[in-house]
Amino acid sequence: MPTTRSARKKILTGLIVACAMIALLFAVTMYQIFSSVRGLCMAATAGHAGDSVEALIALVESDSASFREKNQAIWALGQIGDDRALPLLKRLDTDEVQSKPYNADAYIVQYSVEKAIHHIESRFSLTRWMYRWL
Repeated sequence: MPTTRSARKKILTGLIVACAMIALLFAVTMYQIFSSVRGLCMAATAGHAGDSVEALIALVESDSASFREKNQAIWALGQIGDDRALPLLKRLDTDEVQSKPYNADAYIVQYSVEKAIHHIESRFSLTRWMYRWL
């Protein structure tokens, strides 16, 4: 049975609405990631010298920062994707196998370190372009 013009119009409208919803969800997610990284950078630069990357590195190396703060900074460094973070991240990568659930309050989460290294070395990230202005 051939599709009627009305049915085609409904299908096309549905596809357009679905694409718009996916684009909106993508934009909201990108904004949330950007906001999280920006907040972590602002907190790091408030307590440490240098630009955002230098301050995040200093936070991870700090004896006074909690493991949670260090793990968040490691995540942010991976999102930003700056090569200056690689020496620190590679020093932190112990290849230790940690069991789930990871406790970001008790230790440096190796999965996060390895993921940050991968993000930086892969040279591809959907969000990296957003951090040029931090």
